[in-house]
Amino acid sequence: MLILADVKNELNITWDDEATDYKIKNIAKRAQATVSGLIGIPGHEWINLNITAVSEPEGTEAEQLFLDCCRYMYNDAFEDFRINFAGVITSLRAFNTANAEGSAENA
Repeated sequence: MLILADVKNELNITWDDEATDYKIKNIAKRAQATVSGLIGIPGHEWINLNITAVSEPEGTEAEQLFLDCCRYMYNDAFEDFRINFAGVITSLRAFNTANAEGSAENA
């Protein structure tokens, strides 16, 4: 699971201040809700906003999509996110839908 420092690193933010951290936390929360909904796993968490948490990135395509979403939001280009990542979003949604159906059949 990612932490705030991972998102700040992705955004090339090398300084610490409360206003920036507040903004990045809000972006991360919105990106988390957006990406988890888009790829069909509502409520999934990619980031732990607890300041004492330890970074444990999974290195998945979904995790990278979350970071990319944060980057687009931070740079005021969110309207381009779905267009530029449509292929990845579709692929991950299909994968997660297939996994959910397979799990339901095995239950």
